[in-house]
Amino acid sequence: MEYIFNKHGVCENPTIIFTTSEEGKHYGGFSIEVAELNGYWDYGYSFPNGCGPCSPKWKKFKSKEEAIEDSVEFLKKQAERYLNGETGLMPNGDKYARKFLDWCDSRNQLSLF
Repeated sequence: MEYIFNKHGVCENPTIIFTTSEEGKHYGGFSIEVAELNGYWDYGYSFPNGCGPCSPKWKKFKSKEEAIEDSVEFLKKQAERYLNGETGLMPNGDKYARKFLDWCDSRNQLSLF
């Protein structure tokens, strides 16, 4: 896949790895997306209280898998903080956090086989 980047180095067509949001809407949900540029990978993310663009000019991973694993660990911490009441409230945020953590659990179970 050929990724397209804007003038700020942000990918405009990343590969979506996971999302709890409706098509085209990231507000309030959890999502992970990845892109490659010049042999390096990065991830973009969103969660109820924050987001970050997918731009390999900032974070550089040698593989798509490394970028995904780093993003999963980062967002797991955010989901757990959200469910523990450590962050502000967003409508349905706890539902999205649980959905994301369930997805993480299913990935772990698949990796056992």
